[in-house]
Amino acid sequence: MVKQLHKQLGKVDFWNPDVGKWGAEILADYGCGYDKIFKYKVNTHCHGIGLDEITWLMQNCKDKWGWHFQKGNEQYESKGEWYTKWDCVISFNSKQDAVYYVIQKDN
Repeated sequence: MVKQLHKQLGKVDFWNPDVGKWGAEILADYGCGYDKIFKYKVNTHCHGIGLDEITWLMQNCKDKWGWHFQKGNEQYESKGEWYTKWDCVISFNSKQDAVYYVIQKDN
């Protein structure tokens, strides 16, 4: 399933005229992407997720994955911008995918 997703997408931020959808919509069809929450969670301690990160997830994960936001560390409160109060959390359906992500991203 996920290999089919990789072949179909290539990159996330594009219009696919064959299916008439944007990349993020295709991700959602496969149960991946924004607001998909799974058992194994990794807090990125960042305020968002970039296209390079999504591309990495698409190319390396064998199972479903997603990201959402949760209230972060209160140290950000003083900056006064609402998004700085939230951390991006990437979650994985597979423990192996989560471990691989942490190992690769810590290097």
